[in-house]
Amino acid sequence: MDEHEQHRIETLELYDIIDTASEDSFDKLVKLAALVCEMPISLVSLVDEDRQWFKARVGLVPQETSREIAFCNHAIQQDDIFIVADAQKDSRFATNPLVTLDPNIRFYAGAPLKMKNGQNIGTLCVIGKEASTLSPTQLEALSTIRDSVVTLIEFRRSVKRLSLLKSLLPVCAWCQSVSLKNGEWQPLMEYIQNGTPVSHEICPSCDSRNHE
Repeated sequence: MDEHEQHRIETLELYDIIDTASEDSFDKLVKLAALVCEMPISLVSLVDEDRQWFKARVGLVPQETSREIAFCNHAIQQDDIFIVADAQKDSRFATNPLVTLDPNIRFYAGAPLKMKNGQNIGTLCVIGKEASTLSPTQLEALSTIRDSVVTLIEFRRSVKRLSLLKSLLPVCAWCQSVSLKNGEWQPLMEYIQNGTPVSHEICPSCDSRNHE
C-alpha cells in the first residue's frame, strides 16, 4: 500500500460508515440517480483495502464485491466521472466476472466521492446492462447527486462527533449550553467555534513519531 492509498484508507475509516445499516437518505439518492440516468442499477460504493461495500443500492442484491473486480476501483483513481460505454469491448473489463456473469454490466458511470481532505473514498455510480451513454444533463445531474452524497457523509460524521462531544461535556438538557469552569454557561456551537480545551499531553503514537 503506497502512501496515497494509506491516506485514502485512513480517510475512509474516519467516517466510520463501512458495514453500517442502510439509511433512507442514502437510499433515496441512489434511487434518484437511477431514475435520472435511466439505469437499472445505482450504488453508493465505498472502497476499502480489499472490497467495495455498498452503503446504498438499487437493482443489485449483493452488499459487496471484491475490490479486484470493482469498476469503482478505477473510478476512485481520478476526479472526473469515470465512464465505460461498453464493457464487453473494453480490454480492461471484457473478462471481468461482473461483465460475463450476473449482473452482466455493459455500461458504467462512476462519480468519485471526494471528501474535504481531497481523498476519494468511493463513488456514486449508475450501471446498465446495455451499451449506452449519458447526456450532458444526466452527467450534470449525476455530479450534483454525488455532491449530495458527499455532503450527507460529512454531515453524518459531524452529527456523530457532536453527539460524542455532548456526552463528554456538561450540557444543559434544555438550551444545549455548555457549563464552563467559571460557573458561566456558553451556547454549544459558540463553545465549539471558540475551540475546545486542549491538554498538553501527547498520545503514544505522536510521541513515538517525535522520537524517530
